[in-house]
Amino acid sequence: MKRQILIPRDFDDNDISKWGLPPGAIRRFGQGYASDMAFCSHNGVVAVTTTEGVWWYKLPTLSPVALWKKEDETAMFSSCTFSQDGRFFAAGGLDASRVLSLAFSPDNTILASSGTDGTILLWDMKPYLKNT
Repeated sequence: MKRQILIPRDFDDNDISKWGLPPGAIRRFGQGYASDMAFCSHNGVVAVTTTEGVWWYKLPTLSPVALWKKEDETAMFSSCTFSQDGRFFAAGGLDASRVLSLAFSPDNTILASSGTDGTILLWDMKPYLKNT
């Protein structure tokens, strides 16, 4: 079987985040395997979880502003969320914790996480609220 190399039509464009996009798409986020994303209108950012870490982009330009990595660089982030008021951000991984999804309660006092083992854990956020 012959191998084929597919070159995007817009190969001459130096911005690889735009290569080979389907009609209507304006950008490709992050590097590595992307697994989740969350918008925060309060802070004007979007966070994208990937195998590389959490990429942060500024809205509305969608320009990258930061990359957060775990101490164990082999661990992959798998999910992320912002609190409704934008004060908190949470990200989970597919390392030992195996986090699939995250959600803050409307008053930010509880962070819920679901895992690959079928459990949902509730985390008390009240200690963190005292410091904000």
